[in-house]
Amino acid sequence: LGVRYILVDADAKEKYGLSIDYGALLVRGSGGEPAVTAGSAADIAGIKEWDVVLELNGEKITTSNPLSNIILKYNPGDKATLKILRNGQAQNIEATLGER
Repeated sequence: LGVRYILVDADAKEKYGLSIDYGALLVRGSGGEPAVTAGSAADIAGIKEWDVVLELNGEKITTSNPLSNIILKYNPGDKATLKILRNGQAQNIEATLGER
């Protein structure tokens, strides 16, 4: 997918002022690495830094079911529907998964 994220829990919800307590918040790395890798599946699909990925193909992302575990069930070239939260609005974005 080509994203850097932190899993949202109660602490992250409070710290970042989020309306939800689950999902994967796309943020830059501590060394300034981009939240969304240029040219990646996420970039091509229009996913942006500060988006929260809530679900992948209907599967909820939580601390006990992280995005990294969910994405392993798919192969490069598979299409995925990501439910994201952007500026308080939920929306679905289609992405074609790339190489791991």
